[in-house]
Amino acid sequence: MTAINIRRTVDINGAVRLIQTVGETVTIILLSEPGVGKTSTLSMLAAAYGDKWRKVGDNYPNDKYQYCYVDCPNKRDGDLFINMPERQTQTIEQYTTSVVDMNDLRPKVILLDEAFKTLKSMRPLFTRLILERCLGDKPLPKGSIVYATSNNPEDGVGDSFAGHEGDRVVFINLRKTKTDEWADGWATENGISAITRTCMRMNPRLGASYMDGVKTADNPFIFNPTTNQFRFVSYRGIAMADVAVRNRAVLGEELMAAHIEGATNAAYAQLLTSFIKMADELVDPSQPLKDPVNTPLPANPAALIMLAYNMVDLIDSQTELNNAIDYMGRSNSREMQSMFMSWVSDNKRTAKLGAANSKLQNWMVKNYRIAK
Repeated sequence: MTAINIRRTVDINGAVRLIQTVGETVTIILLSEPGVGKTSTLSMLAAAYGDKWRKVGDNYPNDKYQYCYVDCPNKRDGDLFINMPERQTQTIEQYTTSVVDMNDLRPKVILLDEAFKTLKSMRPLFTRLILERCLGDKPLPKGSIVYATSNNPEDGVGDSFAGHEGDRVVFINLRKTKTDEWADGWATENGISAITRTCMRMNPRLGASYMDGVKTADNPFIFNPTTNQFRFVSYRGIAMADVAVRNRAVLGEELMAAHIEGATNAAYAQLLTSFIKMADELVDPSQPLKDPVNTPLPANPAALIMLAYNMVDLIDSQTELNNAIDYMGRSNSREMQSMFMSWVSDNKRTAKLGAANSKLQNWMVKNYRIAK
């Protein structure tokens, strides 16, 4: 087996458009780190085609396509079809199950999810679907689309692909959606709470990726295969955690926090529970970068720390850094200001801006006793 190493990436909307355009002719394999949203592409395709299907179990006879979700690692012999002897003809006949209903003559859109974690005994079945558009010996209806998902082989979660098959499919590396795009898009459409969505918008680090060179030492939320993580923060995990957020009045803080940590990790549970407590005091971290004079300054020191930390992730210019320094200068706490200046100086992305910023350098000179 061989690893697939691709670095040119597309966003999830581009991946859906690509499958919709070329999927009848070639098989697309979507690769990404865990929890990016590969599975949601099936419902996005249904929406793109104007069909009603959105989830497994839906069945709308007027849809143009029949949508089939196949969770490959959990399929066993007989789950998709079974060969039965036919006494009269003395032949073996193939009986298909309802997962891919071959009695329905509409073209199929089949998602083979986690296709390369499947059992060795099932690999030939899925290989025929991927390469030949056949379920066993039965060809799929004309116009059918088959595509598959997999984690990056370097993720170390059990995905592998036979080298001799590599030139018969198209590998597409899917990049993580930005936190604000996810919050305003899929999360809004699928009922994720306003608190979780706002937390996502204010914490772009949650959408960072090790594929971009970000390390878990700098970002405790993200997945990284080099650290053998069991718990990390993905959009899938955030969505699961939000169930407890929406029911926090019934669960209480302790159970809610336990649920959030179990769905993601301790760092995100601490972040979100703290955010919920301070939600009424927090302001959008992009606002001080635009209007440092009129943007409200949180009275709660913890809220200001969170806001300052989030601002660092958004600073992209000297103008924004100057505005952020002016905003933090409104605080009476030099210790608070010192933390902010240190974060700017220590952050690899903003360090160059800070080194060339006269306001930051002058502050450091005047306050060298408390600056680190």
